[in-house]
Amino acid sequence: MSYVEWLSYFMATSMMGLSIIVPGYIVGRGALRSKAIAFCASPCLSIALYSVAGIVLGFSGKSVSAIALIMLALLFSFLLRILFSVKSGNQAKRSAYIQLGHGETGGPSFGIVGIYVFSGLIASFAYYLACLDGPNSFANASDTCAHLNYVRAFVESGSYSVLKVASSASLVATGGFYPAAWHVLVAIAAIFTRFSITMAANVVNFLILVLIFPSACALLLGKVFTGKKTELLVGAIACVCFVGFPWVFLVWGQLVSNLLGFALVPVFVFLFDELLSTQGLRKMQHAACLLLAILALVFAQPNAVFSAGIFCIPSIFKAAQLICDRRNCGMASKRMLLATVAAGIIAVWLVLYKAPFMRGVVSFDWRPNSSLAQSVANALCLAYGSLQTAQPFLAILVLFGFIRLAADESRRGLCGVYLLCLLIYLANNTSGFPHSHVLSGFWYNDPYRTGAMLAMASIPLACSGMSALLKAVLGHVRKDGGPICRGCTCATVIAVSTLALLFPSYELPGYGYRRTGFGAFSELMTSLYSYDNTGGIDSEEWKFLERTRAIVGNSLILNIPEDGSGSLYGVSGMNILFRRYPADPQDPAVAVLGKRLSKLSDDSEVRCKVRAMAIKYVMMLDCHANIGEGSTVSYANQPDLWSGVYSIDCDTPGFDLLLSEGDMRLYRIDDELVN
Repeated sequence: MSYVEWLSYFMATSMMGLSIIVPGYIVGRGALRSKAIAFCASPCLSIALYSVAGIVLGFSGKSVSAIALIMLALLFSFLLRILFSVKSGNQAKRSAYIQLGHGETGGPSFGIVGIYVFSGLIASFAYYLACLDGPNSFANASDTCAHLNYVRAFVESGSYSVLKVASSASLVATGGFYPAAWHVLVAIAAIFTRFSITMAANVVNFLILVLIFPSACALLLGKVFTGKKTELLVGAIACVCFVGFPWVFLVWGQLVSNLLGFALVPVFVFLFDELLSTQGLRKMQHAACLLLAILALVFAQPNAVFSAGIFCIPSIFKAAQLICDRRNCGMASKRMLLATVAAGIIAVWLVLYKAPFMRGVVSFDWRPNSSLAQSVANALCLAYGSLQTAQPFLAILVLFGFIRLAADESRRGLCGVYLLCLLIYLANNTSGFPHSHVLSGFWYNDPYRTGAMLAMASIPLACSGMSALLKAVLGHVRKDGGPICRGCTCATVIAVSTLALLFPSYELPGYGYRRTGFGAFSELMTSLYSYDNTGGIDSEEWKFLERTRAIVGNSLILNIPEDGSGSLYGVSGMNILFRRYPADPQDPAVAVLGKRLSKLSDDSEVRCKVRAMAIKYVMMLDCHANIGEGSTVSYANQPDLWSGVYSIDCDTPGFDLLLSEGDMRLYRIDDELVN
């Protein structure tokens, strides 16, 4: 591991951190009521600005650098700041929502934000960076391959529009809109990593874990627990101790788009709540910020909008109740209004579920096989999928927190959100659950996504439970012990709780190996991100690829994507033909070349296909077709699909053997035969 690489990584992280904060902070200082709030909301606002800037530059049809994207986003931020700075002549009035006790001072201080970021920093060092072989490590997974391909396409094409993802990059699946905000950020980070896409991806993921999500939690929890200093303080621990989110998205998929989208949800909920509590010019400013937040969620991952909608339900009902109180409505009228609001929410849900543009999402089927009892056990133990291990101590804190908040009338809505998210997860994870697609379809019916949403809903409950534990311990400390004694006790309880929540797996003499939630996660991270991953590309294959690249340059190489080479375009920029795995058997190139390439000298259709696609080389990282054994990649090899490639040897007409090491081969196609 090179210390120079890590130094470059942290320098790039610092520069990218500023790039994520500055544009949004400029906007937030003109519209939001404090510097700390503007800081916490800045990543969400910046992501929207970068995405919009990418769309605008995309309409020009010209190739630009990420520097131009940053400059245009900054220009937009200054224009919005100037617009927000226009004085109306009157102080913006607070609405009845505030006048009836919602509170104007909700929000964190910079000190609290710093504690949240520091907590994210410690956890991310322990369970993200420490699991990497180096700053260029990447997960050997199919979704990761696709994500890195899209980033590479952005960088090489100079087009950063989420409306034209990969449309100007050949050989990558093309289309129109794609939620590519994460990919835009990685493409920007690439200018700070000397265009190492994998390092740039690790920079962005690290910033999500350290800065974006913790600061967003500080923002929302500062609003939820206004006046509750203990709950707000322990929230710094609670927001990073659920493996279900954000951590599991680093190993499942990777679901990096959802990782970013869900990390922004607390900012959206805060801004929505603020919008309901203002009038006049300030309301317009909050509406503009909320619009940017909506764009950020849509461009990151649209299902994050539905998650945000669920978390906003308590604010909607509270606003309706306060309107009734302001107008002195009777109990019957209040119930009628609340029933109407509930019916409206259900109606919007069903309309969107039936919308034609949502069919491909809501009809996706993961085919759960768990019983209802097992799903309930998974949810209560905080192990939402097979990649996760139960977190019993945290689960107990969540349960106590639920009981405490259920007794708190002003915060009871948090329990309602938790129960709704629990219902969605149970519907998603239980075999034969009625109307499961209606409930969980917006999240691709994926238990890891719905489980992540449930984990987020559990954070304020954990805050309340941890606060109860801390207060119970402090209650036994003699008051005459003085503030130093109580402070030391408080610090000790927090430290012990943090250690218990984040403790790695361990060997207990006489009882065997004990896997903890974060211990199991770190083991999977270490395996999946290893440079020597047997399910992807191992160290010997990397050496072979270095020699291959020196020979082929930028010529097109026919490859077998399942042997690990499918990720090479995104990872290293190698010009390979098949850039996704598993390969699609319906792809004409796979059908013709995969099964008949060895007949190049006799088959005119194969020669025409090779000529038309300008294929110059053939590469195999495992010519014996035995990949997938003991692999962390979930796709087994398809030897029948590639029989025409595996059957090539040094005696096959039309192919010249250039490199042969172990079971790795590189062949050059005879130009005279093809032409």
